[in-house]
Amino acid sequence: MLRSHFYVDNLVKTHNSPDELLSLYQEAGKIMLEGNFLLRSCNSNNELLRSQMEKDGSLVVHNSCFEKVLGYLYDPSADKISVSCSALRTGASTKREILSQNSSVFDPLSLCLPITIKGRLLLRELWKLKLGWDAQIPAEYLSAWNILFEDLTQLNSLEFPRYVVDSSAPSQLVVFCDASQKAYGFAAYMVQGSSQNVIFAKSRVAPLASRTLPTLELLSVYLALKCLPSLLESYPGMVFSGISVAVDAQIVLSWVLSDTLKTKNQFVKNRLKDIKQNVSLIREKYLVDIRFRYVPTSDNPADLITRGIALKKFKPQLGFWLYGPAWLADDCVNWPISELNCLSADNRMVVLSNVIQKVGPAPEEGGLIGLERYSSLAKLMRVATYLFRFVNRLKKHDRDPALCAKLYLFKHVQSQFFSEEKQFLLNPQGKQVLHLVADLNLFIDAEGLIRTRGRTGKTEFYDYEVLYPILLPRNSHLTYLIILNSHSDCKHLGIAATLNKFRLSGFWVPRARQAVKTAISSCSLCRKYNSISFRYPKVTNLPKHRVNLIRPFLHTGVDFTGHLWIRTESGDKKVYLLLFTCLSVRAVHLEIIDDMSTHSFVSAMIRFVNIYGIPTHLYSDNARSFVARSSLFEKMYTSDEFSDRLGKYNIKHLTIPMYSPWFGSVWERLIKTVKLCLYKSIGRGRVDYFDLLTEMSDIQNAVNSRPLTYRCSGDSGLEVITPNSFIRPNYNGEVFLRIDKDVFMDEPPARTSLVEALDSRDLLLKNFRRVWHQEYLLSLREQSKDLYQNNFHNIIQVEDVVLVKNPAKSRPYWYLGRVLELVGGDDENVRSVKLRRSDGGIHSHSLKHLYPLELSLTHSHQAANPPNENANEAVTPVDQPTDQDVRCGRPQRRRRRRRRSDNEHDFLWY
Repeated sequence: MLRSHFYVDNLVKTHNSPDELLSLYQEAGKIMLEGNFLLRSCNSNNELLRSQMEKDGSLVVHNSCFEKVLGYLYDPSADKISVSCSALRTGASTKREILSQNSSVFDPLSLCLPITIKGRLLLRELWKLKLGWDAQIPAEYLSAWNILFEDLTQLNSLEFPRYVVDSSAPSQLVVFCDASQKAYGFAAYMVQGSSQNVIFAKSRVAPLASRTLPTLELLSVYLALKCLPSLLESYPGMVFSGISVAVDAQIVLSWVLSDTLKTKNQFVKNRLKDIKQNVSLIREKYLVDIRFRYVPTSDNPADLITRGIALKKFKPQLGFWLYGPAWLADDCVNWPISELNCLSADNRMVVLSNVIQKVGPAPEEGGLIGLERYSSLAKLMRVATYLFRFVNRLKKHDRDPALCAKLYLFKHVQSQFFSEEKQFLLNPQGKQVLHLVADLNLFIDAEGLIRTRGRTGKTEFYDYEVLYPILLPRNSHLTYLIILNSHSDCKHLGIAATLNKFRLSGFWVPRARQAVKTAISSCSLCRKYNSISFRYPKVTNLPKHRVNLIRPFLHTGVDFTGHLWIRTESGDKKVYLLLFTCLSVRAVHLEIIDDMSTHSFVSAMIRFVNIYGIPTHLYSDNARSFVARSSLFEKMYTSDEFSDRLGKYNIKHLTIPMYSPWFGSVWERLIKTVKLCLYKSIGRGRVDYFDLLTEMSDIQNAVNSRPLTYRCSGDSGLEVITPNSFIRPNYNGEVFLRIDKDVFMDEPPARTSLVEALDSRDLLLKNFRRVWHQEYLLSLREQSKDLYQNNFHNIIQVEDVVLVKNPAKSRPYWYLGRVLELVGGDDENVRSVKLRRSDGGIHSHSLKHLYPLELSLTHSHQAANPPNENANEAVTPVDQPTDQDVRCGRPQRRRRRRRRSDNEHDFLWY
């Protein structure tokens, strides 16, 4: 085991005996410890082994329920494995990036090969275009990659059983081979009695040089025989009763089974020579016989890996892929029969030996048509009509094909769900009346359909179809499609309107209201328009730059105001105000600029830096509702002029989530204050530049002189601290060096007087800082309330598909978005996310502007909500809305929003 089961530093071993594994675990630990190698982070699906590992202290400890085993995610409790998709990243648009992303899905057993093969087929098409590695691929191929990328990110939703082989049971190996013009490959199945499982698959894309389809089918057989030795060596000690290689190309069987090949194709001759050598080698080395079989294409699971299939279509065929055709489960594998006209008589006898009639799978709902494959009633009826049009043409009938299709579907569904009721209605003599027959007064009409009688048969307002509606089962997919069609016809008005439209169409369903409610709950259009946003958590701790004072304007918020008009000689002119605010002491600095250009911003920034010093962080809005602010700050900070003048200081720029002004309420509140002062002092008047500059200086001084703390009238001593206390400590004039003017003119002040003045200033700043910590900082708690929060769950997850609110547009014009990253606070609650919108942009959005859809890629939102923290509180609940919160046709009434205090809206960057 130690010699052959180590993969780098991972030891993986399986066995059907827990006692044998326990012995191997203990002995391996002792042997490895002799070389100072400690076996740790162990795990098993057996409780006996887990308890021993926990006792030894070697049991793995982490928060995940999955273990990483050779690239797969393994769940020990469920004993299932799945493919990891964590390495996938969005944004691939070149051949190099697509190759990198497609190769990041590590699936050595090729369990998801029917889906992942599409990536290699796409790369094959890109090679044909002869594009450079970093050239942008055409739009149609990029669209195909984006569709495939969505499937790749959901591969972890597919779970595969780990336990598939019993080493002590007799076994057969069945290898299905197939090819298309684009790819060829095989899928190997282990058959043990009545159980069978796929154990390995492999495929290769077809060479760009044109090859005939029979040649590619031959290559699939050659590839399977090349890999067979590796498969047999993976199961040492197992005895195989035989190996069957199945293909659906009769010409390939003719080539392989014939002693003489009549073809001039040297490539085919060489491959046939290699195939026969491999067959001889396997028979001699492993003492197992190889037989070649024929299988119809419909029963060949390898057909899935030669064309590729979307995840949505693959899930219904997952059972067929995992366990192969139904007849593999028989005690003796019974291969389906065929005429095999392409084979000689001798070869036909070899292939058809021990063959009996095929046992097919049970028919699905809808008979030949298969209702589960359709999501639209119109499409189902159209396909069924085409089918009966063809049948009527063959039988030379002149019946309406649409009516024939309708009758067939209804009869088939009624026979499947109401077989007892139908038998009773056909022959009621001597039988007890069934409950459904008695309640609905059922009868069979002239067309053979089960209908129900009511007590309104004498009315002349409705026709026969409405008075005697067709009985449909509540759980049928056909009923589901009819309800959705009625829901669409009544313009998505809700349960009552949909039910009324359904009954007016001539149908009756037991417990119809519940059936309608269940059906329309999956209506994506109603969920898009009626869903409510994710619930927002309560406020958390103030950020560090708000509660730790180092120096003023170390953390600075920046924002523009709207334009102002000034009077010039040439006429009125627009100017703008640029506001700088300190996040610690709430000080403000105002700059008047001509426009919102990069040069004006950099010049104002330099003037600000010359006065207050270099800030370490700049915070700004991220609003796109104003054209002037659209990506303005981002362009300024990345401009060459800003880099040349201020880039050496490494000033970090952070933006708040889009359309979330409460994140930047520190500067938003001060902008409101400045505007109120400006309106009251100037009003509608026009002033020139210098008058406005003087007025802005007065307003700045007044705002920075506002008290930060509350002081009673009886307080004495140190005056109330203001922002000016920190940015202009000498503003009050008390610490000026006061010397009589005449004395000052005669002789300079003494050194002791200067030192005392400086010491007095430093002491005053120290006292201001103490008051800031003891009074201002603690006073912030007085304005905080309703902070207790219990059992908040971060429902939103990465890869969720959400509807992104745009306050400037109505809901039909909102974008869809896929969550890329969760942004959590220090309380680990998510308040904003980074997502990719349907317009291609990547932005940060608040949780309040995200509306959940039933399109989650990673998890289900059907979990029950936790209880509310307080039954009387009017706060928006803390969990995501469930299906009961979203009413089709009638949105749930919004709860009244509570008012927040100014401090509660403070900047909550994390």
